[in-house]
Amino acid sequence: MDFKKTATIQLLLLLPFFYSFGQKPIKLNDFPRKDIFYHAGVNKPTGRFNYMQIAQKLDVPSPGAFLESITLNRLIVSTSDSSFNQTKFRVGIYNKDDQTGGPGKELNIQIIEIENKLSENIEVNLKPYKIELTAGDFFVVITYTKDTYNERFTKMTADSIILKNVISNPFRLIASYQPFIAMSPIKGAEVKTWARDPSGKWTIYDYFAPELTDFAISAKISMR
Repeated sequence: MDFKKTATIQLLLLLPFFYSFGQKPIKLNDFPRKDIFYHAGVNKPTGRFNYMQIAQKLDVPSPGAFLESITLNRLIVSTSDSSFNQTKFRVGIYNKDDQTGGPGKELNIQIIEIENKLSENIEVNLKPYKIELTAGDFFVVITYTKDTYNERFTKMTADSIILKNVISNPFRLIASYQPFIAMSPIKGAEVKTWARDPSGKWTIYDYFAPELTDFAISAKISMR
C-alpha cells in the first residue's frame, strides 16, 4: 500500500472541512440598535397596518450557504404591565418568486414559532432546521398571530398615538398586534420590505420609504 498517496488523498478530502470550519459566519442586513426610532405594525392616523405577514429581502453572495440564525428588533414599551410586551409569532424562510420579485415558496418544512415576553432584540437559532440557501435573494418572513395574546389597542388623538392594553383602555378604537418590528436606520439602495395583505397578495411595503428601506431583521449565514 502506498501510505504517502493514501495520506495525501485523506488530506485533500478533509480540506473543505478545515476551510469551512475556519470561516466566520456572514451577517446580512446588520443594524445599529441605538439609532432605531421607527416601527412597523402600529395603526396610525396617517395609515392602517392591515397585513398578515411582513418580509425582509436578503441576498446570499454565493451558493452553498446555510442559515444559522436571524435577529429582529421590536418595540418594547416601559410599563408596569408585565404582559404588554409579550408576543408570539412565526418565522419562515422563503425563496424569491421570479414573477413578482416577492416571497415565493417556504423553505423550512417545520413550523418555527417564537414566544418572547421582554426582549427588544430577539435572536432565533435556525441551525436545527438545516436551511440551505442558493445564491441570490431570499426572504425572512414574520407571520402575525392575530389573537388576544398579541392584541394591543391604539388610542388616537389629534397629535399623538398611545398604546394601551386590553384591560386599561376603555376606548378601544383600533387593534394593533405584537410584535412591532423596527425599521433599520440604514438607508439602502432599494426598498426591501414587503407585506402580505388579507387577500394573500404580497406588495412592497413602502410606508417609510424612501428614507427607510429595510426592517431591522438581520440574518447570520455560514458558507459550506
